[in-house]
Amino acid sequence: MSSRHHNIVGCFALFLTLLFFAQPHQTLAQHGTTHTNLSISSEILGQEVPYSVYLPPSYHTSERPYPVLYLLHGAWGNYLDWVYFGDVQHIADEAFKDPSIPEMIIVMPDGFVDIFYQNQHDGSLDYEDFFVEEFIPEIEQTYRTMAQQEPLYPEGQYRSISGLSMGGYGAMYYALKYPEMFSSAYSMSGGFVSPNTEYPSWYNEDDVNERFESIWGPMVNGVHQNFDQNTIQTLSETFPEDQIPMLPVLYIDCGDDDWLLPDNLEVFDIMRDRGFNVELRINDGAHNQEYWRAALPKAIRVAGHSFRGW
Repeated sequence: MSSRHHNIVGCFALFLTLLFFAQPHQTLAQHGTTHTNLSISSEILGQEVPYSVYLPPSYHTSERPYPVLYLLHGAWGNYLDWVYFGDVQHIADEAFKDPSIPEMIIVMPDGFVDIFYQNQHDGSLDYEDFFVEEFIPEIEQTYRTMAQQEPLYPEGQYRSISGLSMGGYGAMYYALKYPEMFSSAYSMSGGFVSPNTEYPSWYNEDDVNERFESIWGPMVNGVHQNFDQNTIQTLSETFPEDQIPMLPVLYIDCGDDDWLLPDNLEVFDIMRDRGFNVELRINDGAHNQEYWRAALPKAIRVAGHSFRGW
């Protein structure tokens, strides 16, 4: 291919990027739209997986592509939590009034109550494979996303992930396992429990252990067989040194009265000491919806500012 052709492609990609970010953030519509009666048929899981999606104010009045934020719910929740308890539509609409934040599609998948967004140890539910191999590709072909125009918009540079509690764990888990797929990861009150947790009574409850056995395997010496190797602490400690520059921007956000604060501080210390591009935010609040509603605008802002070219 000639250098002249390369220059033309490069200029065209730059033109489209500038066009996207130059678009007014509020056009004819003043509000985005949220849709909840949606699902994806998964061959990996052998079932329908429901999800909700927020489409930004200009989505139906423009033809341009959009970046995507994947927003994960917490344990014992579902794909409706961010819609009905998290006020995602109002918060996103307000966020996009700031001209420094580009409009984006926000996708809220169902996380099957309490599986921590991983493949299950007992093979009963390969959620991680579903999310990476089926869910993200189908979402980004169903909606008008920037991923549809690769290689103009390279993999991962217009895709972010965030979540609360178990979803915060999921966001960091995917960022560490698949760093090339995301431009940023924002954890709110992350469920970064570990065998060294300061809350052993929570970790050792019989009903919790029974549920966790399908995820991390049977108990061995008081710890689930595969638990330690899948904690955010261990994944951060063992992340390959030469791949650290590939990591997305990482944010850890936790309340000063949150029972998970010690674990969040532990994860931050490990990441900081290893030279990760990580920031810590500790704010007034506990492990509740009020805190997460206050954190969501920050997660949207971080996602928007992490997209390449912004």
